[in-house]
Amino acid sequence: MRTSGNHQRGSLALVAMAFSAVIAITLAGYIALSYESYQHSSRLLQLTRTKRLAESGLEEALWALNNSDWSTQTWTVSGTDIACTLPTVGIGEGAQGTVAITIHNYTSPSSPTIASTATVDLPAGGQLVRTLTATTKAAPLFVNALASAYGNNGSITLTSGTLVDSWNSNPSGDGTTFVPYSTPGSYNTAANCAAIVAAPNIALGSATVYGYAVTFGNSITTSFNAKVKGPTTASSTKIDKNRVGKSAFVPAFAVAVPASYTVTGNLDGSNQTIGTPNGGTEYWSSPTDLVLNGTTLTVQGPVVIIVHGSLSLYNAAKIVINATGRSRAEIFVSSDVAIGINPHASTAWLDNLSSLPRNLVIYSTSTASTRQFNYYSTQSFCGVLYSAAPAPIVFDTGTNNAITGAVFANENITVVSGSRPQFHYDTYLQSLDKTWFKGITTPYLVVQVSES
Repeated sequence: MRTSGNHQRGSLALVAMAFSAVIAITLAGYIALSYESYQHSSRLLQLTRTKRLAESGLEEALWALNNSDWSTQTWTVSGTDIACTLPTVGIGEGAQGTVAITIHNYTSPSSPTIASTATVDLPAGGQLVRTLTATTKAAPLFVNALASAYGNNGSITLTSGTLVDSWNSNPSGDGTTFVPYSTPGSYNTAANCAAIVAAPNIALGSATVYGYAVTFGNSITTSFNAKVKGPTTASSTKIDKNRVGKSAFVPAFAVAVPASYTVTGNLDGSNQTIGTPNGGTEYWSSPTDLVLNGTTLTVQGPVVIIVHGSLSLYNAAKIVINATGRSRAEIFVSSDVAIGINPHASTAWLDNLSSLPRNLVIYSTSTASTRQFNYYSTQSFCGVLYSAAPAPIVFDTGTNNAITGAVFANENITVVSGSRPQFHYDTYLQSLDKTWFKGITTPYLVVQVSES
């Protein structure tokens, strides 16, 4: 019996030892699996941090591009590229990383490319490397035919007979061959129905919009004969619901007189001819109000006009932009703008002989709510009107004169009852590079990012 008991106790000990071994092996496997899982999770976390570090490089490059400030880092220029390496930083759990940035074609006004490579040294040895490559483009200048951007109070008010449509002055896309606006035989193409009327509040009256009407969330006020149509809208449909929305995009860029320039000469309101055909940009100044009373100012080359006061044209006065010699004008007005004095009765005008809106822009740079911007001429206008002030642009034009280009107001755009202007939006204005208009600085935007 004693022998049998000893045998049983020995068997139980062996079983216990075997069971303990199984538990130990299982526990060791579990610990090993947990460790591997931790290592994997830690690596994934560090990979995410590496990508974020590369993203910080993209942000640094965009900031430098948009502010033309290369002083915050040590940048090295090589041909058309500029590069820098950011200081090493800790990213957590003992890992350290740095970012190497290269901006290809950094002086290009259209589309620099940014490469940002983040390298992370792991505490246990080894490295993680991620490269983000971003394609950029300048933000478009004028994406709307008529636009207002004054909080939730800005508005666009059109009247019976007003028409808004569009065309592309460079349909080939080559940037060299341009065509003026011509009335379409029928509105059955996307090019003629791309005009966007965008504002917090829109009152169409009985106007016709070939394109879109979009608010900041408010309903659009219309009358019985108002129309918003596209190339495929049924003829029996007046308001195409697919072309009315509540998510307007109205970019409002800062407008500023160029920071430094040499004045070529002064303007005094008399008959003058300025600009050098096919020459460099000239800067002409009016130290006070510029009043053209029956006189003509002729532009025969690229010019910038700075008016330190109001701009007024009346009694058949006009500013003529020649069609040759690279003639174009940017006009900065620090106070009121009055194209014509008496509503419906003024023949004062701005005669853009090139028929291309990109060659003429009038900026009202004042931010005073008391500023006035009135277009009272019965003559047509080809160009861009841009108002920075929280005050309206008023059109009191008479019948069917053409406003060809784009209009932006930082408050309201109002067409006075009885006027029936025809607004023809040039979609090519969206394609101008950052350097075309010297008064507006648009930021670079990232349009595509690839990772490697």
